[in-house]
Amino acid sequence: MCLNIANKLASLGYEISILSFYGDKSYFPLDERVKTLMLYNKKHSFSLFAPIVAMKLRRVIKEINPDVLISVDAALFVYSFFSTFGLKIRRIVWEHFNFTVTLDAKIRVMGRKLAAKFAETVIVLTKRDKELWLEGLNCKCQIVVINNPNPFEISYVSEPRQNIILSVGRFTHQKGFDRLLKIWKLIQDSGITNWVLKIVGSGELQQLLNSQIISLNIENSAFLIPATTDIQSHYKQAQIYAMTSRFEGFPMVLLEAQSFGLPMVAFDCLTGPAEIIIDNRNGLLVEDGDINTFAEKLITVMQNSDMRRQMSDYALESGQKYQLKNIITHWIDLLK
Repeated sequence: MCLNIANKLASLGYEISILSFYGDKSYFPLDERVKTLMLYNKKHSFSLFAPIVAMKLRRVIKEINPDVLISVDAALFVYSFFSTFGLKIRRIVWEHFNFTVTLDAKIRVMGRKLAAKFAETVIVLTKRDKELWLEGLNCKCQIVVINNPNPFEISYVSEPRQNIILSVGRFTHQKGFDRLLKIWKLIQDSGITNWVLKIVGSGELQQLLNSQIISLNIENSAFLIPATTDIQSHYKQAQIYAMTSRFEGFPMVLLEAQSFGLPMVAFDCLTGPAEIIIDNRNGLLVEDGDINTFAEKLITVMQNSDMRRQMSDYALESGQKYQLKNIITHWIDLLK
């Protein structure tokens, strides 16, 4: 998302620099007008050398002399706060985790406390997360909600779709694919045999998920598909998108799914699904963790082609607000 916003702002005439702690290579397309810089050429344990890192960061910032410094992740504000002390720079924090998620990083907790008091603005991804910030901290900064943009244009799929339930993401505890496999077992036991489940991704839990598929005896209908740069082809083939995450910031997979007109069924976890899915319009929300109800609602969508068609149409319509051309206006308003 950082690169998408940077590219668009650069195309509009803004001078943009991306400063990374280590590494200056981009794995995604980057506008040639965006400058890239790095503090170190390899990864360090930055938390152990915070004062040294902050001093080096300050030197680089003074050389760039920006009007605005955006810390992408509240944890980085620990460094940028001290690095910009006394400098006339607008300090913005762009948070990508929801407020309840720290990933056991004390520096993230510290960064949020500093940002609440000393940043000019904290950008969060959802209205619910804004509420969590205001409830959890004495915020002297302004809290602004700016959704992430969809990396894909709205796509009207004309070719026939297959009876595929799709889910995409890293094979981690957060994404809850273990829960999805249990749901799929319930669906298979209900007698539905003409659909398949495809989970596209990679990660440290791949072996465990494979073992779970075998132990549930669903290896003929549930498949782990390697991560791919052509994820669009999977969205175009599928009929329904399923998301069983335990928590999210702002689930990009739901934006992507609706841009291809996929009806969505998702657990109503913190945060994001309830702001993207309009229940019974472009998808269905399920109380977080209720596996039986999730299976029932997924079966309902699977067996009702009229419902899928109506949800698909509304998904394409509701997805328009997340197109980059619409999201970038919020950034421009903020920067002005």
